Amino acid sequence: LGHMRQRHLERDIISYSAAVKACGRADEGRRALDVFFDARLRSLDLDDVSYNAVLDACARCGHWRETFGLLSEMKRDALEPDACSLTAAVLACQNSERWREATGVLAAMQESKLALDEIGYNTAIAACVELGCWMDALALLNDIQRQTIEPDVICFNAAVAACERGDRWQEALGVFSDMQQFQVELDSFGYSSAMSACAVGAHWHPALCLLLDMQQSNVEANPIVFNAAMSACANCALWERAVGMLREMQQHRLETNQFNYNTAMTACRNSFHSQMVLDLFRDGWQRRLQPELSQCVTAITACADSADWRNALDLLPLVRQMPADETWQRFIF
Repeated sequence: LGHMRQRHLERDIISYSAAVKACGRADEGRRALDVFFDARLRSLDLDDVSYNAVLDACARCGHWRETFGLLSEMKRDALEPDACSLTAAVLACQNSERWREATGVLAAMQESKLALDEIGYNTAIAACVELGCWMDALALLNDIQRQTIEPDVICFNAAVAACERGDRWQEALGVFSDMQQFQVELDSFGYSSAMSACAVGAHWHPALCLLLDMQQSNVEANPIVFNAAMSACANCALWERAVGMLREMQQHRLETNQFNYNTAMTACRNSFHSQMVLDLFRDGWQRRLQPELSQCVTAITACADSADWRNALDLLPLVRQMPADETWQRFIF
């Protein structure tokens, strides 16, 4: 646009829209707005193409307030927002984590009978996850299956996560089964969400079946997946299985973290095996995994539960080496 001005070339709405799109692709939402409003000041006839270009630029940068303002401007210009316009608004809300606003736009789209595309459905289900609306997530998933749109792994994973948040382990497994029927490529996120749903409901057997299925399907495991399966065992006081999975991770040289150790420690504590809790605590320390408050509390509480004051005293020298933290120091000392 600057070169056009220097050469005294006419700048029309097509050139302005192209500049807005270029700003959007470069994640320069503010510049896109500046270019758009410059076109408005020059009294150029703004159309749905120019509006959608600036809406897309704002969506990429998460400028949700500006997006809603632009939708109002469209109506004042006697332009009706289309599916592209409202999908951009939904994405802007998603990128700025404004989930309630996103569901409001989606409801408006349905009232206007505007068809959602794959991105719209993904965003809608993601909003349901954040808001804890598992029933709405399943309804959207059923809706997309009735459309010509092929549901992808993002849709399914989000629906499984929504069921996990809603403590609906059976529904989570049902969605996971649908993924296999649709031959959707499974990933570690979907497996871990399904296992976590089982863990919340204290159903260890289906969680371990999922872990076995994951290993047989050659899906790469990670500490989060193992931690979900270990949590299911911990909630059922199956300490040997939880510790066994921790050792399996180490045998296969998978990275273990403090969360894996804390889950195994919790499983042992729930089974009143204070010595194993302390052994795991020391093992994690020797592997230079920085313990967290939760691990200290688990170890000391396990000693207290079994009246094991000697081991509790043995733990204190290790605890004193940890970085000072007023909260747990008050708890311990």
